[in-house]
Amino acid sequence: MLEDRVDKLEVTLSYQEQVIEELSKQIYEQQKLLSQQALMIEKMKKKLKDLEDLADDSKPADQRPPHY
Repeated sequence: MLEDRVDKLEVTLSYQEQVIEELSKQIYEQQKLLSQQALMIEKMKKKLKDLEDLADDSKPADQRPPHY
C-alpha cells in the first residue's frame, strides 16, 4: 500500500517535471519572439519619424496652398 502511493507520487513528479520543462521552453521561445518584435517596432517607429520629418521639410509652413 505505501509502496503504491510512493510509486504514484514518483510518476506524478516525473510528469510534472516534464510539463515544467516544456513550459520553460515555450516561455523561452515566446521571449525571443517578443524581443524580435520589440526590435522591429523600434525600427518601424524610427522609419515613420524619418518619413514624417521628410514630409515636414518638404512643406514650408508659410507657403500658401496652390489654389489661392
